[in-house]
Amino acid sequence: MRPGLLLVPFFAPALLAQGIPEGPEPNNTPTTATAIYAGAQAEGNISVGGDQDWYLFVLPTNSNLMATTGWATGVTVVVDTVLTLFLSDGTTMVGVNDDRGLDRYSRLELVNLPANNAQNPFYILEVKHYQVTGTGAYVLDLQAKPPTSVVAE
Repeated sequence: MRPGLLLVPFFAPALLAQGIPEGPEPNNTPTTATAIYAGAQAEGNISVGGDQDWYLFVLPTNSNLMATTGWATGVTVVVDTVLTLFLSDGTTMVGVNDDRGLDRYSRLELVNLPANNAQNPFYILEVKHYQVTGTGAYVLDLQAKPPTSVVAE
């Protein structure tokens, strides 16, 4: 490697961007979820074993959604996260991911996720540690893009 050349992980914006604080505890239930929006990053912390952090967001149009977790600023320990997406009722699971991201972080990708409506006015995303006693800080990155159309041949 050349002197002065620095390699930065592909998720470097998550490390450098200012995130939305997870909100005051408790935000460990669907009814106490911290509001976030697509295109934002949230800084969270699984502060004690069994803690869950919940985030609420709205999709105004059908979207391809990607939620990822990664290293929090100044943290060098990998936090083994699990991401679970629910409908606004807080019980109907839409998707779940463990370890698809870098190291033991999570990356949840959903294609053509329906826009919110009167029956489902928002989505709720849960972040928890894989281990019941696990703890640690993380950054949550939430991205929503217009769905790609399939071209018939």
